[in-house]
Amino acid sequence: MAAVVRRQAGLNYGDVWLRDMDRGLEDPFTFDGTIDEHNNVVWSPDGSRIAFSSTASESVELYISDVPASGPGEPIFGNGNPKVLTDWSRDGYLLYTEIDPETGSDLWYLPLAGNATGDVQPVAFLRNEWDESFGQIAPNGQWIAYVSNETGSYEVYVQPFPSGAAKWRISTGTGTTQQPRWSRDGSELFYVTGAGGMLTMMAAPMRIPASPGSSPLLPPRPLYEARINHAHPRVGTFFYSVSNDGERFLINQIEAATEPVINVVVNWERALTVSQER
Repeated sequence: MAAVVRRQAGLNYGDVWLRDMDRGLEDPFTFDGTIDEHNNVVWSPDGSRIAFSSTASESVELYISDVPASGPGEPIFGNGNPKVLTDWSRDGYLLYTEIDPETGSDLWYLPLAGNATGDVQPVAFLRNEWDESFGQIAPNGQWIAYVSNETGSYEVYVQPFPSGAAKWRISTGTGTTQQPRWSRDGSELFYVTGAGGMLTMMAAPMRIPASPGSSPLLPPRPLYEARINHAHPRVGTFFYSVSNDGERFLINQIEAATEPVINVVVNWERALTVSQER
């Protein structure tokens, strides 16, 4: 099952839709047209709920709803600043990018204990003079990947979570870099980089075992190129997802002079092997 934001024609807002990837069927999940096109939908660790951001209220931006139930969802937090959800970790941390008029894009999380959503207080992970977005916690809960422009360009970084005691830059500064995502087993970190319409999907393998004081990831390698949709990195919008086995990518791809379409990239490891043999 895939959850996507589908905007209304000619508008910047839309609704959450659920798509059955096996049967090719899809249905609307929300119906009020208050989901910004740049927002993400994130699944709970057990797949029974989804979280999303909505402009339905002036004071609440984050909502959680059961699946397959539908509707406006349960309000969980809001303070008037725009928010883009980026992850719901296995340990119950709900990560989001908050756009603050004073500090720009910051990384925050809500510690959700089990199914409890009442009276949760947000925690700032990174709130400073730079933009940080795309927060993603590794499946083992020990690392967080994100994007920052602290060097003047947007790059992918990894830090221990939640201590943030150290920091390593993973990307290599080739064009706009964004959208880091961990593989489901935590063995790789994916991200996209490039300029213009064609972007390159990169993969950085996890260093096993990790050496104390060194980066937990090995140098990244290119996987394939595609016209992956993308927004400004400070927002934190994802336009692809990785299958549980790490073999397929669900991609929002823009064709020339058309509306966005969803492509699935399969057998990318074979394509990489062939290119290396040439």
